Amino acid sequence: MAEVVLSSDPLSIVPPGPRVKELGRGAHYRYRFSGLRLLIERDHRYHLLRVGWKKSTDPTYVIEDDDTIQLRPGTQPRALPQAS
Repeated sequence: MAEVVLSSDPLSIVPPGPRVKELGRGAHYRYRFSGLRLLIERDHRYHLLRVGWKKSTDPTYVIEDDDTIQLRPGTQPRALPQAS
């Protein structure tokens, strides 16, 4: 399942990475990072991979859990019906 990370501060996630959307100055969680998968949560740290992660080229993101971060289930794209 894909995850969404909401953060009140920008995170140092660089391409190839998840999609980042700024939600505006008035939002408590100003940044939304999508296109991630949770690998493991341990010791108040989330270990995340981008959707489509490749072990030879892509980083693993480690984000410390605190009151500036929230992790939520994301959505999966709907499969398109196959033409007959």
